Amino acid sequence: MTGVQVSQRSLAKFMQMDAASPMLRRLINLYGHEVVHAFRECGVNEQHIEHLIETVYRGARNPRNKRAKDALGARRILDQALFTIGANFPADWLINRLWTDSVALVPLTASRVMVDASIAETGNLGLVGEREKHQARLDAAIRAGAAEAWSAAQ
Repeated sequence: MTGVQVSQRSLAKFMQMDAASPMLRRLINLYGHEVVHAFRECGVNEQHIEHLIETVYRGARNPRNKRAKDALGARRILDQALFTIGANFPADWLINRLWTDSVALVPLTASRVMVDASIAETGNLGLVGEREKHQARLDAAIRAGAAEAWSAAQ
């Protein structure tokens, strides 16, 4: 079996990781080499890197600045998940994209708004079969849940 070719740049990164402290390796694992390295190049002490990354990330996402329409905290949770995986777009973009494709993210447990929409839908139905009735009520609840969670983005 032949050896694996590794670029000089990759080899240098591996050597940097081996020489790094356990705290720095943890930060690189959490936030990526490029982000941590940028802070180190600016002279930021490794004990302060995580605090700065979290502070910069939170910015307008600070709970004190939470939008009234995001009462469930869903946008904050999605924003944080996207940030963690390195996505270069905000939750609002993803929410609008999904909505355009008739896909909605809704809570696992029905909220009062969702239940009320389901109940209200029964008044809008004429004589329909049981399956159609349940479909219409479920559709109404899903639309209401999506509007409740994401209406500020749409």
